[in-house]
Amino acid sequence: YKAVARIAGNLIQCDSTSSNDDKTVLANAFAAVIAPRLIPDDLLKFNEQIKKTLGVQGEIKKSDKVKEAVVQALKKSNLPEDSPLAEKVYQLLWTLKIRHGVLLLDDKLKDSKLTLQVATDALAIIESVKTHTKVFTNFDKNHFYGSSENGSWKDGELSAEMRRLSKSNEGFNFLVFEGKVTSIW
Repeated sequence: YKAVARIAGNLIQCDSTSSNDDKTVLANAFAAVIAPRLIPDDLLKFNEQIKKTLGVQGEIKKSDKVKEAVVQALKKSNLPEDSPLAEKVYQLLWTLKIRHGVLLLDDKLKDSKLTLQVATDALAIIESVKTHTKVFTNFDKNHFYGSSENGSWKDGELSAEMRRLSKSNEGFNFLVFEGKVTSIW
């Protein structure tokens, strides 16, 4: 519930044009926190439950500018406008607006990669900013995080990238960890 309360506060701060009615803000916070984690069938049940409990429907914001950008990005990837992927892209873009980071996990890695590609293409249209995606595939602990050699620290691939990103101001950055999730992560 802390995450929902925090997101409710973020929603009030970043979207002053919407109703700040407590139930609406709470429903939208639930939608922002939980909806991206659900498959389409469960999303319908979730929305019904929120409406039944709070009396209002939570929603993922989709401005005309965002819709146009997503449609253009879908076309660029040769996907139809009504692709099931579109809803995940809207969720990802909304999540990026109200959170500082996001984790995409998918048993079909190509779906996550395609979602991210369409989202970054849409972001480039919406925000006119560069997006940078770094893909990590080698998860050897020393190579990935770094190691100490002869008393001096040598950054690993992830450490070096995080250091670079902390010094940059180049728009949106996405780190993709391609492979099975393990305890080393």
